[in-house]
Amino acid sequence: MVDTGEFDEAKIVDEWLTYTKQDKARTGWRFTQTQGRSVEFSSPEKAVAAMTMKDDLVANVYASEPMIQQPMAFCFDAKGRLWVAENLDYEDRGKGFSSDGNSRVLILEDTDHDGVADGRKVFVEGIPFPSELLVGIGGVWLGAPPNLLCIPDADSDDVADTEDIEVRLTGWGIRDRHETLNSLVFGPDGWIYGLEGIATASRVGKPAGKGKIYQHNEPFPIKVEFDGDSTPIDGGVWRYHPTKERFEVVAHGFSNPWGIDFDKKGQAFITACVIPHLWHVIPGGIYHRQGGQHLNSHFYDDIKTIADHRHKSAHGGARVYQSDALPAAYDGQILMINLHDHELLADVLERKGSGYVGHHGDSLLQANDPQWVGFSLEVGPDGAVYMLDWHDGALCGEDVINKETGRVFRVQAKQSSAEDFEHRYADLESLDDMAIVDLQSVKSVWHSRQAKTILQHRAQSRPIEPAAIIKLQNMFVPANDVDSRLRATWVCM
Repeated sequence: MVDTGEFDEAKIVDEWLTYTKQDKARTGWRFTQTQGRSVEFSSPEKAVAAMTMKDDLVANVYASEPMIQQPMAFCFDAKGRLWVAENLDYEDRGKGFSSDGNSRVLILEDTDHDGVADGRKVFVEGIPFPSELLVGIGGVWLGAPPNLLCIPDADSDDVADTEDIEVRLTGWGIRDRHETLNSLVFGPDGWIYGLEGIATASRVGKPAGKGKIYQHNEPFPIKVEFDGDSTPIDGGVWRYHPTKERFEVVAHGFSNPWGIDFDKKGQAFITACVIPHLWHVIPGGIYHRQGGQHLNSHFYDDIKTIADHRHKSAHGGARVYQSDALPAAYDGQILMINLHDHELLADVLERKGSGYVGHHGDSLLQANDPQWVGFSLEVGPDGAVYMLDWHDGALCGEDVINKETGRVFRVQAKQSSAEDFEHRYADLESLDDMAIVDLQSVKSVWHSRQAKTILQHRAQSRPIEPAAIIKLQNMFVPANDVDSRLRATWVCM
């Protein structure tokens, strides 16, 4: 089929009914693009009203324009605040790139815990093309290709110490804006994990000049120079240790992976676009590629998806639900967003042999809005699911139609079962070591992970309280369940 760039909806529908499964994915993408460019723009409130979802769930607008615009990434900090990377330099998927100095990192806060952001701060602005961020262990980790930056805030005034921004790694490409570094998350081992797609081959290493400080006025494209060796990555999963300053490729392949998470046993799962949507990641694995050649040709066969079903082709988000607010049936299911169908999905993970199989779960929510461009998820301290919506009529970003839009939606149980345990909505950084260790026993994995990360950072500058260490050691007794013992192990790593 020749793509003329013109949209004929009747013809596309006919093609959808007659083409093979492989061609259907492409035709379906074109049909969705047609819809996005032709429907009436919906306000955030109308967007929520148009959503349909399972009877036990309810949705609301957590934040929207003009509070946020063009959000490309988000995450929670230890205070329960939502950080958003506004990528205002994005112009189109493969050719356009501005460096206007107006991209921002924001801090949003819900001070009265009603599920709606009521506070907004600008943490930093002027760093071109922020594609991902993560907060913890010494600052804000910001992916801004070709760099991975560490942005400190030594006096905790919620304003970046811009004169001390470090370039920790450099070399990420940006040929395809959708396939550069993304999906930063702290792993159970204390490393920062991330993803990259196959359309943006990169070579990553420490920048030339030890302790290089980021220069705001450095012209783009930035000249990449390394201090020592560098590591090639052409699609896959990578990790970086924030204190040991080591970079490794964990697994190679995939297509455009976006979204990585770990289950209660520390097993890693990712979601991806175009090729099958669900993967169990094994360190050293070489996985099915969308196209091109693997960097290492010495393998028998590449590893295939764990999914036993197929959806249309674009998925992102990957969050294993491990909290207590949604009904118990969702516990351990992996949640994701299907961009082409504009919906929130769940797959059921089942242990099988040495790996897993992913069964088709429920469709939790349909946006019913072709301009809804969701691709990232977070589970908050309240146990609710937060969905980022770039929101634009151009589904896959060939251009930007709605330059001033951006939304975060919150999905919660109609009857939340979230426990009001001690320190649930506290500033976890303010707690002593014993209170931090106590959080390893709560049902909310968000709290146990934040607590582990805080102790990991504290241990770099001072000894952990002896009573807290004893309490961790007591979690290893055989009477405790495996999941609790694993949490204690990861804290001690």
